Amino acid sequence: ACVIFAVMGIEVACLRFLVAPQYNSYGQFKLMGRRCGFHTWLAVAILNSVIGHLDIFTTTFVFGRVARSASGACRTDRLNIDDIWRLSVQQSSLWWIPGFGSLEVIALACWAFMLLQALWALA
Repeated sequence: ACVIFAVMGIEVACLRFLVAPQYNSYGQFKLMGRRCGFHTWLAVAILNSVIGHLDIFTTTFVFGRVARSASGACRTDRLNIDDIWRLSVQQSSLWWIPGFGSLEVIALACWAFMLLQALWALA
């Protein structure tokens, strides 16, 4: 939640510098081709941004669950999620991919690609 609020704070700070040039260029605010007031446009822009940033929350939630399950915190006498994943990969056509048999490796790779995407955008 803190990360989402920090990102939203940065976005609101950026909007302060972007709204005036947008208004000067277009002369009015529009949503789907229709004129609207500034407050309506701002509310829709913030809502759109919040929805767009929810992927940070959901990805973090999924990664946390995978890490907890794979660490053995959820282990019982039966198989845990990491064991089930490993057995599934062994029976699939993707068994030959290095690291694909570990759910932790998959989750970390996905996080690394998300970080790389953010760094790429800043470069």
